[in-house]
Amino acid sequence: MKDRKGPRGSEIQAGEWLGDVADDVCYVGDGVGPPDFVIRHRGEAVAIEVTEMQSGVGWEPSQRVAFGDALREVVESVRDEPGTPRWHVRCQFDPAEPRPPKKQGVWRNEVRDALRKPGPGGRLQLLPKRSRAGRGVVVVFHPAGNAGSFSSVREDTGLLVVGAALARIGACVEEKARKVAKGPRACCFTSWWLVLVEEFVVFHSALNDAEWATVRDGVRRCEGIDRWSKVVLLSKFTGDCTLVYERS
Repeated sequence: MKDRKGPRGSEIQAGEWLGDVADDVCYVGDGVGPPDFVIRHRGEAVAIEVTEMQSGVGWEPSQRVAFGDALREVVESVRDEPGTPRWHVRCQFDPAEPRPPKKQGVWRNEVRDALRKPGPGGRLQLLPKRSRAGRGVVVVFHPAGNAGSFSSVREDTGLLVVGAALARIGACVEEKARKVAKGPRACCFTSWWLVLVEEFVVFHSALNDAEWATVRDGVRRCEGIDRWSKVVLLSKFTGDCTLVYERS
């Protein structure tokens, strides 16, 4: 295997954090499998696996743009119809949803019907309940005194944070546990930590104590959690660290 010659990407930030909490931090991510680091913590050798939480759960930028363009087209086509009400329209989606609504013909017709009816406005859910992983994809519209407007499609960070955090953390816990089990060094250490470097600042800033308790309770039931002695969430932007799981 090719020697990677030092930590890269999220491993760099994880290494800096490990230097603050442990002794003898050694990078061993040489391409033969987990771990990425080995540290001495309270006299014990601990294997550290690092991963960056990406959009395995959530929408890719290209998906958001394509969906936004399609929704804008519907809104503007209704606005051009004679006698239809004028609206300010925006759309928010729960990033726990893995993708935009699939059935374009269905949701386009639902949006058209809603925008053609006079009234005080409202909220239109574009995902059926059986298909939702979180709070869904919601079009919000209220009367406009002018020609109306359409805002871009935005991630609704105020809605879904608990569900999104648990989904993303759970996916990483399971995936990395499988990777460790297949690696040649799985039996070399009795203690393994998983460091999740995340770029969603809202996870740290928006969750209160009760919501973190819900996340931690869910993580304890994740597939693969038995592999880990500790799971921590490290913010890519702020450096904040949150203990998500610790084996008792």
